[in-house]
Amino acid sequence: MSFAKRLLLFFLVLLLAGIIVILLAPLLVADGLRLFAWMKGREQGIKIEFQKIEAPFLKPVVIHGLRVTSARPCLFSVDLAAERASFDLNLRTIFFLSNARVLHAVSIEGLRCKIRRDPHQTAECHFDWRFLHRLLADQVELTNVDLQVNNGSTEFDLRGVAWSASEIESGKFTAREIDISAPLFHQHFTGLRGATKWENDHLTLGALSLTRGLDVETITADFSRLEQKRIGIELNLDAFGGKVRASIASENRDKGIVWNVAGNASAISLAQMSTALGLREPAGGSVRACKFTFHGDMQNLTHATASVWTEMSGFIWRDRLAETVMFGASLYNRQVEVEQLYVKQRNNQFTLTGEYTLPAKSADWINPNFRADISTSINDLGEFAKLFGGSAESFSGSLNISGTVNGREQNLGGKITVEGNSLRLWAAPIDSLRAKLNLKGAQLSLESLQARHLEDFFNATGEVNLARDHRYSVKLNAGVSSLAAYLSLLPAWARDLKLEGRASIGWDGHGTVDAHSGDFRILAENVCLTSDHLELKPFDVKLDGTYSPQNIFFREFQLSNPQAEFNGFVSVASNYLQLQTVRFDLNGKSKLQGNVFIPVAFGRWWRSRSLDDFNDNQNFDVDLMLDELDLGELQRAVSEHTSISGKLSGRLETYGPLASLQSKFQAHLRDFIFRDPQRLSADIGAEVVSNSLRLHLRATTTDPSPMQFEATLPLRLAARNQQRRSFFAWDQPFAVKTSFSVLLPKVPRYITRQIFHDGILTGSVTGAGTLQRPTLVGELSLLNGRFVKSPGPITGFSGSLQFHDTFATIAFANVELQDTKLALGGGINFADISNVSIKLVPDVSVFDLTSAAPDKCIGAVNIFSLKRGDAETSAFTEVQEIELQGAFDSRAWIITLSEHGRTQPLNSKSLSFCPSGGEVLQLAVPATKQNELGQRALNIFRGREQPPPTLNQPRPH
Repeated sequence: MSFAKRLLLFFLVLLLAGIIVILLAPLLVADGLRLFAWMKGREQGIKIEFQKIEAPFLKPVVIHGLRVTSARPCLFSVDLAAERASFDLNLRTIFFLSNARVLHAVSIEGLRCKIRRDPHQTAECHFDWRFLHRLLADQVELTNVDLQVNNGSTEFDLRGVAWSASEIESGKFTAREIDISAPLFHQHFTGLRGATKWENDHLTLGALSLTRGLDVETITADFSRLEQKRIGIELNLDAFGGKVRASIASENRDKGIVWNVAGNASAISLAQMSTALGLREPAGGSVRACKFTFHGDMQNLTHATASVWTEMSGFIWRDRLAETVMFGASLYNRQVEVEQLYVKQRNNQFTLTGEYTLPAKSADWINPNFRADISTSINDLGEFAKLFGGSAESFSGSLNISGTVNGREQNLGGKITVEGNSLRLWAAPIDSLRAKLNLKGAQLSLESLQARHLEDFFNATGEVNLARDHRYSVKLNAGVSSLAAYLSLLPAWARDLKLEGRASIGWDGHGTVDAHSGDFRILAENVCLTSDHLELKPFDVKLDGTYSPQNIFFREFQLSNPQAEFNGFVSVASNYLQLQTVRFDLNGKSKLQGNVFIPVAFGRWWRSRSLDDFNDNQNFDVDLMLDELDLGELQRAVSEHTSISGKLSGRLETYGPLASLQSKFQAHLRDFIFRDPQRLSADIGAEVVSNSLRLHLRATTTDPSPMQFEATLPLRLAARNQQRRSFFAWDQPFAVKTSFSVLLPKVPRYITRQIFHDGILTGSVTGAGTLQRPTLVGELSLLNGRFVKSPGPITGFSGSLQFHDTFATIAFANVELQDTKLALGGGINFADISNVSIKLVPDVSVFDLTSAAPDKCIGAVNIFSLKRGDAETSAFTEVQEIELQGAFDSRAWIITLSEHGRTQPLNSKSLSFCPSGGEVLQLAVPATKQNELGQRALNIFRGREQPPPTLNQPRPH
């Protein structure tokens, strides 16, 4: 074959191969990308998915529905999705394996990216940094981008971003919203615009205004050394009237990320900063200069180096003032050196210098090596205390502190002296204060502590071992001529008391960090306790005791005044409370005496009120006898009031373990009067035998008709019902019987709350079954009940309730208003007290004037009289039935308003009760004469919470 024919054949084969390549290019490129993505994803620990790939010949590859997610657990999880991504490939680089960039241009639309840090993961995320560097394109365009980065307590949220960058021309950056949230910082930016530049693997963002007073001149990110896992950032800001320059570089190593940070700031206005950050109480002053550097791993500070120096002048925040604040410190070779902490106010100066060695092992944290020199000259303690949140009312005077403290190889040394004059510490006055502390080895010695105010004194000495078990020994003596001057030192709940008197205190304590013991003695004279509801006569206090890890024992516990005296021996242990030889004398005569032993962890019970705090393995032993006591004489002996009279006597005997407790209680009250001329007499008896409580009550008022109550209630003392935290056995039989006929005007006003001036309350009820599912038979009636003062239009109430086993019929119930009457019928279903239903059926038209939504709660129900003709009643919803549902011993109740006579009521509305607040349900009743809408009314129902299941009871006849 001739050369010409061979050449022609070669060109034909080449042409045919080119045609085949052109025809198969989309398939080859698409499948090649799928294989490449699978291999790279498996290598990097990520999963790459896409819905569709378009790969036309010699044109950009378009990927639809791109999704990249983390395939294996590591410290950071990635979830990236893009609606459409276009990649212009550099095929020459791919086929000839050159070092040029793989991508000419990248365009992504609708990018959503979430990066979250998982604190429970410790595995590192490994990336092919060289490949990531090669993915950098010559031209990038991103539109409609949302980025969310969560690093535990810090979150960065970027929404609505459009960004373009090119090596040929400048690009632009826009962002609809940026949210930055951190524990101490939260800021929101909107409508951001800036310019971008991409050159030699350096991306620059500039001319960006974040908020008033904070502009970004340039932020430059250096990706040129990305293959070596190094990224650098240069930052230039115009910040709040000053300048901020910073350089940040990170290098990803096998043992962690090494950071190099350096920066400086000058002339930063704190006023502009606080306004821009939206602080409710802006600060004032300026940061005159600040320099900082850091090199190392944030997670391993022992091998890091750092330095900081800052100077702040004219600092003002709230009422906190400082003319100058300077702070300088450095970190090198595990040594932290505080070069200076200096605070200057008009009349105060504070200086601290020192050094601290970071421990090489975690066990050395409790025995560090350090040195600290402190020197203060504080002539206005109140102004200095304001810097730390104190107040001039609580702190004042002059205070000087000087000394040196150092520690080396678990040996301490140093000396600190404190001197103060005309002081107020926590609002307590101190004329002079002197203290000397010495440190030697591991021993901290309080050589002397002396505080004086007028005739008052406080002296203390002691020592504590700072190593091992922290053994200590302290002796204290104090004398107070006026307790009122030190009321501010008491707990918050006791500061409302007006405390007067004088006292002397002695304490000798010693022990270790786990066990404390010692002796104490408190003698107080002419102690007066007064408040809005309490006014006691002056009395003396004698407390002499000892304490140990086992118990607190009062050898002497005495409260007395010239007319009354209470004393005994008191022991408070971890599992019992004991009062021995208890005695109360009134005007030289013994009135109360006996002994008390209760097996209870008193401290825990006082906080939790839980029955678990009682010890089932120990016996109760209580024997108290109260001889006839004149209550008027008692009140005159201990108080300035004279509002009580009557006679009281009784006895309490209790013994045995809680599971088989035996107890008897009797009390007799005769002619009791309290701020009311009506007298009350009562006999009360109670007995606990064989897990059963038997109660008997007989009471009479000025009205000679007696009220009698008898009950036998089951107890569960061994296995207590923790859900109810109750001694009662709710699933066991009980019995109750009561009868009474009472003229309400004859009942003392402290019982009726001065509500009724007329009416007769009668009842005769017997009960059986269980406490959870009781059955009652009998009747309760209130006839001609009249209110002392009409609460709005309501003037009185009458009603009758008849019990029939597990259901009660409301025979009648009349709410009398000034110009009309609301008559009600209905019934109560109490077959299960955890699911009680009360249905009220009005015999007159009742209209609902409210429009409360079902998600709103009802705090009260008001009843109004509605004048006929003033408004069309068709505008309101007519209520045909009212139902209350809930548990007897719970606040979870609901009220349902509906029409009657249908299995599924029309226009029904269910609303929950809330214990306080909430909306007011307005109910209106047509008036029988002219009256205006909107008068004050009585809150008949109180708020409750969560609704129980509905109970459907037949309408009573």
